[in-house]
Amino acid sequence: MISPRHYAIAGILLLGVPACDRAQPTTATETVEAKVDLLPLDATSQELAKGFPLLPLVEKAQWAELVRLEQAYAEVEPRDKNALAPQINGIISKLREAYPFQVDGESIRLGEITYFKSSGRIEMPAKVTYPKLDQEGNIHELEVVLCTDKGRVHETLLMTEARPLHLELLLHLTGSKKQASRYRVAILLPGEEAIPLETLLKTTTGKALPDPLLFKFTGSAFQEGYRPDSTGDLVITWHAHDAVLQAVDEDIAQARTRLLVTRHPSLEEGMTVHLALIPEE
Repeated sequence: MISPRHYAIAGILLLGVPACDRAQPTTATETVEAKVDLLPLDATSQELAKGFPLLPLVEKAQWAELVRLEQAYAEVEPRDKNALAPQINGIISKLREAYPFQVDGESIRLGEITYFKSSGRIEMPAKVTYPKLDQEGNIHELEVVLCTDKGRVHETLLMTEARPLHLELLLHLTGSKKQASRYRVAILLPGEEAIPLETLLKTTTGKALPDPLLFKFTGSAFQEGYRPDSTGDLVITWHAHDAVLQAVDEDIAQARTRLLVTRHPSLEEGMTVHLALIPEE
């Protein structure tokens, strides 16, 4: 299990972990081996870890294999290095593709999700997909705010291609604390004011919604996979199972207060929008 200390160290220092450096070229005295044209290595594990410090923690098996191959690469004769280079580059390519991480002066980005340093706001693209009708012709109650196509798409307001694990990792890297950090949710359209999530919701009984309507960072353990990646849930109301963020209000969380969606005139089915997580101060 990845401990909060691991996340804190990675987020504050953005340092890598020890790993094998790229092997040194052969010496001039190795006359036969010096004639071998070595296939280039795309990177080293050390360089990858400096770029994204959580890689060794979330991809332990692949990371261990990468380090093992690098050690073997450093020890074998030049003529044998070319057999290992494609294997090393293959793992590097998979890790880079799975965790596309970028940092600049204004933002930190992991996959489809962006954290803005000045405001602490997190944004990701999504599509409007209002809850669907059930078999009796009634609108499904809202149980999910944001999910992937692996989630409960008939009960969600928004769908995204952003990976749930990317959201959890970005929250950790930017200082969020499980159970303690809380966020408001809004929908963003170009050139328009943010649409607070609560303006799209009502209770089935007419009971007033919590003001503000908040979601807490709950996350999930990373052991032999990350469960929200399988369930597809990023932000949920009813605490049916693990998600990255869940409703704070206990009546909503336990489905004692049930929610329905009210269509917004600016939000059409299938429209591309951005969901914003706004930190509650």
